[in-house]
Amino acid sequence: MTFFHQFTYSFLLLSLGHFAQSCIDPGRTTDPKKVVESMSTALAKKYPYIPIIEVKELARTIPYILVDVREKKEMDVSMIPGAITAKEFETNKETYKNKLIIPYCTIGMRSGKYTDKLVKEGFKAKNLKGGVLAFAHEGFSFINKGEKTKEVHVYGEAWNLLPKAYKGIFE
Repeated sequence: MTFFHQFTYSFLLLSLGHFAQSCIDPGRTTDPKKVVESMSTALAKKYPYIPIIEVKELARTIPYILVDVREKKEMDVSMIPGAITAKEFETNKETYKNKLIIPYCTIGMRSGKYTDKLVKEGFKAKNLKGGVLAFAHEGFSFINKGEKTKEVHVYGEAWNLLPKAYKGIFE
Protein backbone atom coordinates (compact mmCIF):
# COMPACT_ATOMS: atom_id res chain seq x y z
CA MET A 1 0.00 0.00 0.00
CA THR A 2 1.43 3.40 -0.96
CA PHE A 3 2.06 6.24 1.48
CA PHE A 4 -0.89 8.17 -0.01
CA HIS A 5 -3.29 5.23 0.29
CA GLN A 6 -2.22 4.46 3.85
CA PHE A 7 -2.70 8.06 4.92
CA THR A 8 -6.05 8.35 3.13
CA TYR A 9 -7.22 5.18 4.88
CA SER A 10 -6.11 6.56 8.28
CA PHE A 11 -7.83 9.88 7.56
CA LEU A 12 -11.08 8.14 6.63
CA LEU A 13 -11.02 6.11 9.85
CA LEU A 14 -10.47 9.26 11.92
CA SER A 15 -13.22 11.08 10.04
CA LEU A 16 -15.66 8.23 10.57
CA GLY A 17 -14.83 8.27 14.27
CA HIS A 18 -15.58 11.98 14.53
CA PHE A 19 -18.78 11.53 12.49
CA ALA A 20 -19.93 8.69 14.76
CA GLN A 21 -19.16 10.82 17.81
CA SER A 22 -21.33 13.65 16.46
CA CYS A 23 -24.19 11.19 15.85
CA ILE A 24 -24.01 9.98 19.44
CA ASP A 25 -23.96 13.52 20.84
CA PRO A 26 -25.32 15.87 18.14
CA GLY A 27 -25.05 18.92 20.42
CA ARG A 28 -21.30 18.50 20.66
CA THR A 29 -19.26 20.30 18.04
CA THR A 30 -15.99 18.96 16.72
CA ASP A 31 -12.89 20.92 17.68
CA PRO A 32 -10.98 21.37 14.40
CA LYS A 33 -7.68 21.94 16.23
CA LYS A 34 -8.03 18.56 17.94
CA VAL A 35 -8.82 16.92 14.60
CA VAL A 36 -5.69 18.47 13.05
CA GLU A 37 -3.58 17.38 16.03
CA SER A 38 -5.05 13.89 15.92
CA MET A 39 -4.50 13.49 12.18
CA SER A 40 -0.95 14.85 12.21
CA THR A 41 -0.03 12.73 15.25
CA ALA A 42 -1.45 9.62 13.58
CA LEU A 43 0.60 10.41 10.48
CA ALA A 44 3.78 10.89 12.55
CA LYS A 45 3.21 7.60 14.39
CA LYS A 46 2.46 5.69 11.21
CA TYR A 47 5.66 6.95 9.56
CA PRO A 48 8.15 7.35 12.42
CA TYR A 49 11.10 7.30 10.01
CA ILE A 50 10.05 10.70 8.62
CA PRO A 51 11.49 13.40 10.89
CA ILE A 52 9.02 16.09 11.98
CA ILE A 53 9.11 19.54 13.46
CA GLU A 54 6.19 21.25 15.17
CA VAL A 55 5.09 24.80 14.35
CA LYS A 56 5.95 25.87 17.93
CA GLU A 57 9.57 24.79 17.34
CA LEU A 58 10.10 27.02 14.30
CA ALA A 59 11.06 30.10 16.32
CA ARG A 60 13.80 28.11 18.10
CA THR A 61 15.11 26.44 14.95
CA ILE A 62 16.48 29.32 12.87
CA PRO A 63 17.88 29.13 10.24
CA TYR A 64 15.75 26.91 8.04
CA ILE A 65 14.21 26.88 4.57
CA LEU A 66 10.44 26.37 4.34
CA VAL A 67 9.42 24.59 1.15
CA ASP A 68 5.78 24.63 0.04
CA VAL A 69 5.07 21.38 -1.80
CA ARG A 70 1.40 22.11 -2.51
CA GLU A 71 -0.01 22.62 -5.99
CA LYS A 72 0.27 26.03 -7.67
CA LYS A 73 -3.45 26.78 -7.18
CA GLU A 74 -2.99 26.25 -3.44
CA MET A 75 0.09 28.48 -3.25
CA ASP A 76 -1.69 31.15 -5.29
CA VAL A 77 -4.11 31.63 -2.38
CA SER A 78 -1.38 31.99 0.25
CA MET A 79 1.90 30.66 1.58
CA ILE A 80 3.71 30.70 4.89
CA PRO A 81 5.83 33.89 4.97
CA GLY A 82 9.40 33.29 3.79
CA ALA A 83 8.61 29.96 2.12
CA ILE A 84 9.80 29.00 -1.33
CA THR A 85 8.11 26.65 -3.76
CA ALA A 86 9.33 23.11 -4.32
CA LYS A 87 10.15 24.17 -7.88
CA GLU A 88 12.39 26.98 -6.59
CA PHE A 89 14.04 24.56 -4.19
CA GLU A 90 14.64 21.92 -6.86
CA THR A 91 16.17 24.53 -9.19
CA ASN A 92 18.74 25.58 -6.55
CA LYS A 93 19.05 22.39 -4.45
CA GLU A 94 22.78 22.58 -3.84
CA THR A 95 22.42 26.10 -2.38
CA TYR A 96 20.46 24.60 0.52
CA LYS A 97 22.58 21.47 1.11
CA ASN A 98 23.78 22.55 4.59
CA LYS A 99 20.51 24.03 5.82
CA LEU A 100 17.50 22.51 7.54
CA ILE A 101 14.75 22.04 4.95
CA ILE A 102 11.17 22.08 6.25
CA PRO A 103 8.62 21.01 3.62
CA TYR A 104 4.92 21.62 4.27
CA CYS A 105 1.52 21.02 2.68
CA THR A 106 -2.05 21.04 4.02
CA ILE A 107 -1.60 18.53 6.88
CA GLY A 108 1.73 16.80 6.25
CA MET A 109 1.09 13.90 3.88
CA ARG A 110 2.59 15.28 0.68
CA SER A 111 5.34 17.10 2.53
CA GLY A 112 6.12 13.92 4.49
CA LYS A 113 6.72 12.10 1.25
CA TYR A 114 8.93 14.96 0.03
CA THR A 115 10.81 15.06 3.36
CA ASP A 116 11.51 11.34 3.09
CA LYS A 117 12.89 11.86 -0.43
CA LEU A 118 15.14 14.72 0.72
CA VAL A 119 16.50 12.73 3.67
CA LYS A 120 17.33 9.85 1.31
CA GLU A 121 19.19 12.38 -0.88
CA GLY A 122 21.32 13.43 2.09
CA PHE A 123 19.52 16.64 3.09
CA LYS A 124 18.73 17.55 6.68
CA ALA A 125 14.93 17.78 6.43
CA LYS A 126 11.94 17.70 8.78
CA ASN A 127 8.27 17.60 7.85
CA LEU A 128 6.14 20.44 9.28
CA LYS A 129 3.72 18.48 11.48
CA GLY A 130 0.15 19.53 10.71
CA GLY A 131 1.17 21.72 7.75
CA VAL A 132 -0.74 24.92 7.03
CA LEU A 133 -3.59 23.77 9.26
CA ALA A 134 -1.34 23.58 12.33
CA PHE A 135 0.31 26.89 11.33
CA ALA A 136 -3.14 28.54 11.27
CA HIS A 137 -4.13 26.99 14.62
CA GLU A 138 -1.07 28.65 16.15
CA GLY A 139 -2.57 31.98 15.00
CA PHE A 140 -0.03 32.91 12.35
CA SER A 141 -0.88 34.85 9.20
CA PHE A 142 -0.10 33.74 5.70
CA ILE A 143 1.07 35.87 2.81
CA ASN A 144 -0.33 36.52 -0.66
CA LYS A 145 1.44 38.90 -3.04
CA GLY A 146 3.34 40.51 -0.18
CA GLU A 147 0.24 41.12 1.96
CA LYS A 148 -0.84 39.31 5.12
CA THR A 149 -3.91 37.13 4.71
CA LYS A 150 -6.00 34.67 6.66
CA GLU A 151 -7.15 32.89 3.49
CA VAL A 152 -5.73 29.41 3.08
CA HIS A 153 -6.24 26.80 0.39
CA VAL A 154 -7.20 23.69 2.32
CA TYR A 155 -7.16 21.12 -0.50
CA GLY A 156 -10.87 20.29 -0.28
CA GLU A 157 -14.00 21.06 1.72
CA ALA A 158 -13.41 18.10 4.05
CA TRP A 159 -10.02 19.61 4.91
CA ASN A 160 -11.44 22.95 6.01
CA LEU A 161 -10.31 22.50 9.60
CA LEU A 162 -9.15 26.08 10.01
CA PRO A 163 -9.85 28.25 13.04
CA LYS A 164 -12.84 30.59 12.71
CA ALA A 165 -10.67 33.65 12.00
CA TYR A 166 -9.43 32.05 8.75
CA LYS A 167 -11.16 31.49 5.43
CA GLY A 168 -10.72 28.12 3.77
CA ILE A 169 -10.46 28.13 -0.03
CA PHE A 170 -10.92 24.79 -1.74
CA GLU A 171 -11.87 25.41 -5.35
